[in-house]
Amino acid sequence: MQKQHRLLSLLLIAVAVFALAQPIALMAQTQPTPTLAAPATTPPASTPGQPASTPAASTATPDPAAPPVPRVHVVQEGENLTTIATDYGVTVEDILAINNLANGDLLQLGQELIIPGGTGEAIATVYTIGAGDTLAEVAAIFNTTLADVVATNRLIANELPLIVGQTVPVVSRTGSATPRPATGRPYLVAAGETLLTIAAAHNLTPAALAAANGLTGRAVFPGQRLRIPDETAVYRHLPEGWLDVRVAPTAPGQGATVAITVANLLPGTPAGRLGEQPLTFAPSGDGYAALVGLDAFAEPGLYDLEISGGDERGLWQPLRMRLPVTATAYDTQYVTVGEALDGLLDPAVRATEDEFLHGIFAVFDETQHWDSVFTVPGDDDRHLRRLWRSPLLQRWAD
Repeated sequence: MQKQHRLLSLLLIAVAVFALAQPIALMAQTQPTPTLAAPATTPPASTPGQPASTPAASTATPDPAAPPVPRVHVVQEGENLTTIATDYGVTVEDILAINNLANGDLLQLGQELIIPGGTGEAIATVYTIGAGDTLAEVAAIFNTTLADVVATNRLIANELPLIVGQTVPVVSRTGSATPRPATGRPYLVAAGETLLTIAAAHNLTPAALAAANGLTGRAVFPGQRLRIPDETAVYRHLPEGWLDVRVAPTAPGQGATVAITVANLLPGTPAGRLGEQPLTFAPSGDGYAALVGLDAFAEPGLYDLEISGGDERGLWQPLRMRLPVTATAYDTQYVTVGEALDGLLDPAVRATEDEFLHGIFAVFDETQHWDSVFTVPGDDDRHLRRLWRSPLLQRWAD
């Protein structure tokens, strides 16, 4: 009898545990599964820095602080400034002024013109992140606010490194789905300067300078970045003294060479890393450039790209982004190795060759050794000629 009671008690406990487990299981099914960040699939018509098709993602309520949406006209065949101005009841001079055009400029089919005095509609679109892009820049080129971009993307933070090539839903307030690059020049506040002295030095009023930078007061601090209005220059919303950063290609494959170019207002030399590989920069144009080769068998995925720099006077604020490395479709070729070459497969031989090659690749100088398609090293390329004379290469060549 006691055994029956024990069995009955055990049975009741098992039923209770099973019943309690069901809500837990259901709750677990309703929670999102954490996944590693991966590059978003880019629509075919999209390129870095350009809008793509209208997103299916939900959009948030527009930020009431967002600027008004301008009215935009797309130039059609047979139209000119006079007919467009007449259709909208404005003057040709007004259209020229608001679009920063000269009187002799020719219109192009499909060109977008802002029409003064009108109001357009906000348009949902997506933007493909380019190198150095920030959410603040995305907001600026679509004439909206950072808060609106954050809300549209349901983000809890706006300073996370963005993935080059990922698409970001945005509600465009430019009057169309096309971004409009911000204009201006960056300026870093020096010790002792005020909004009044900076505005006077650039022939601006303090109110205009404050409005261009979204300042509610006139207080500024040393090192603060300001945008000086200038319709002739493209302005990028980068931190501190950074002027520009570009990466090509934006989605490199295994074995590819990545070119990184940067420019900064502050004195010093840039440095950085792509994954675990260091970046060594050399002067190039108005900035610096670095080339880094990806291993032919590098693991496809996302790699951290970090760029900083500076000198003894101070360090630059780092730029951080994530670069997708894609798989390369290599052709497969099978080679029969005879007994005479069996020794080349010995790991010890490979280690010796790796050490030999590292002694060449680790050497860096800022001299540009060629400016066209690379073939056989010239007489003055001593480091390259050492590589060409590598015992391993010569044995395979023979």
